[in-house]
Amino acid sequence: MLESEATSKGRFSAGMGRIRPRKSTLILIAFLAIAALLNYEPDPRLCSQLSVCKNQGKCAGSPPCQAEGDEMCRASLECRSGGRCREEGGTCVLTSAYCKASTLCKEQGQCVVTRDDKGGQRCAASGQSCLHTKRCREAGICEAKAGTCVISEQGCARSLACSREGLCHAKGDECVAQTPQDCERSADCKTRGHCSFVGGLCVRQGNDCRNAEVCAVSGTCTTKDGDCIATDVADCQRSQMCVERGRCALKGTGCGAMADDDCAASVVCKTEGACALRHGSCAPGRDEHCRASRVCREQGRCSSEQGRCISKTDADCRASNLCREQGRCVARRSGCVAERDEDCRLADVCKDGAACQARFGRCIAGGSSHQSTSDGAHDRAAEHSVDEKIGDK
Repeated sequence: MLESEATSKGRFSAGMGRIRPRKSTLILIAFLAIAALLNYEPDPRLCSQLSVCKNQGKCAGSPPCQAEGDEMCRASLECRSGGRCREEGGTCVLTSAYCKASTLCKEQGQCVVTRDDKGGQRCAASGQSCLHTKRCREAGICEAKAGTCVISEQGCARSLACSREGLCHAKGDECVAQTPQDCERSADCKTRGHCSFVGGLCVRQGNDCRNAEVCAVSGTCTTKDGDCIATDVADCQRSQMCVERGRCALKGTGCGAMADDDCAASVVCKTEGACALRHGSCAPGRDEHCRASRVCREQGRCSSEQGRCISKTDADCRASNLCREQGRCVARRSGCVAERDEDCRLADVCKDGAACQARFGRCIAGGSSHQSTSDGAHDRAAEHSVDEKIGDK
């Protein structure tokens, strides 16, 4: 029996419905159609200006673009990141050598060329390639499986996640803690108080904060809602931050500087002249604070200005270690600098007998010791200009 015309048309339509051209093909057809209508003349430089050149190395001609030679491929992002560095048939393809040199290999252990499900090629993890990655060292992603690096029990046990946070066992796609001992052995327990094992994690509970270094350092010795906070002024006064930075009083949930006396008794007063309370922290309050400090003796920063010690006079610089040791004997806004050749020649840095001259704020060995007066004046003027620019920043 002959097939009806309607039935034949229906089958033809159904068959056409199953033929779906790719989106890229449709775009190309549309482009060619528009080009024909506009009497388009191909520009051989057009592809070099498109993203397909930078990303895929297809820089030759006009659309459809293609690669010409390995150099185009090696300059592309896909070469550096994914190993597609050799040109073949107008396209950049993979090689084993380039896979090993790619970012995929270094960061994700995908160092070997293999075929994917669609018949193409890709860089894949294989053997021990995962062991040399940052993700293995930090997060235990150390085992090659189906071409990618995955979490492994051994990887977790050897990772920084274990030694730092107590996350020493593989569970699903992450490292977790499984015993109280995992937490107690971790660095975070010792320093930050994450010592209690709860639900696969190491958290702060009970006296964890008081037994950790964070208590001795910052005075935050009380555990509350999983955080270490300060609740007792005595904890603040015993802390390292009180001794060093004058942070000896309760301030919110932490310890802070609240009195001139605490600043004056601190280490930072002796070293940096920060002997007075200023805007909630210890800072120089007057010139005397700076003059009694280490930064005055060593660096010539003996004057107080806007909460810091600065160099204001040549005399302060000349009395400093910087002048004796490095020839930096002239005061500028950026600090003590070298501007005179004679200062350099007397400095410790130049006492080995080599000619030494002031250049751009410091003494440089190896210059001529018979520079003319006019040249020296010119160079000092240039150095002064550079120093002023530095000081203005």
